[in-house]
Amino acid sequence: EENFPDNIKTIRGGDYIELKGHNKIYKNESGEKKTEFVATEVVSHHAKKSMADIKKEKPRVTLKGNVGQDPLIKKFNPEHTIARFHIAVKNEGSEKLYWQQISVWDEEIEKYKINELKKGDFVEIKGYHGNEYKDSNQETRQDLILEECRVLKQANVD
Repeated sequence: EENFPDNIKTIRGGDYIELKGHNKIYKNESGEKKTEFVATEVVSHHAKKSMADIKKEKPRVTLKGNVGQDPLIKKFNPEHTIARFHIAVKNEGSEKLYWQQISVWDEEIEKYKINELKKGDFVEIKGYHGNEYKDSNQETRQDLILEECRVLKQANVD
């Protein structure tokens, strides 16, 4: 370890690195020839970004619209829960509606009482766009990852 370049000690799993060095050929205990890479210099090092850092880099979006269906909440492993629902949104200056899927993760579900949202509620959603994906019609879509939610008007309940 004392022969490592000083800046190699800060590297963590998931980081992007570029190393300089050389291959060293040796024989292991059973006499087989082996090759290992010996790093002599870390040329560049970009630490893996935390989810908080990634969120900070994404532009924020505010949408207002009616909830299209009661949220679907699904636990997909012991640590993570996701809630998904759609809201009907009009682009400024247009009468055409589109459906925006909203994704809410883990503790945000309880924090914003997502399980209490009902079809027809008029909401204001603040968040950022997640990764693009293809829907069942092979159209490119992008979820909005919720950071804030306010019910502006509750749906009429019979």
